[in-house]
Amino acid sequence: VQNISFNQPIVEEVEPPSMLEEYSPEIWQGARIGGVVIVGLVALLVFVRPMMRRLAGPTGVAGSLPSGPGMPPPGAPLRTVADMESEIDAQIDAAAAQRLQERKLPVLTKKVSALAHKEPQNVAKLLKAWIAEPER
Repeated sequence: VQNISFNQPIVEEVEPPSMLEEYSPEIWQGARIGGVVIVGLVALLVFVRPMMRRLAGPTGVAGSLPSGPGMPPPGAPLRTVADMESEIDAQIDAAAAQRLQERKLPVLTKKVSALAHKEPQNVAKLLKAWIAEPER
């Protein structure tokens, strides 16, 4: 029994993994992060930068001044806040006067109609006087 050797399993040598196989998970993770960074930079350059330029306003370069309703033409003096406030006040006053006129007209119409029913002779005299007046 002493001279018989036991069967020993044959050990096969395993090749060590290649560098690509060994580091492929880290390479994929780095590629994903790099892709996100590239997409972020493209978005920054294409979308965010032009919006920031528009929000920053005029830069003093000819032709870069914004134009549109309410903006003075190029070369015209800029309006002051006091000028703008007075224009707004005038617009508000004009709108209020128009609303007041619109409210007065139906009330005056009713009063004139009631007066014409009560005193038709006086209304007729008034109309004759208006017709007889020379045009102004």
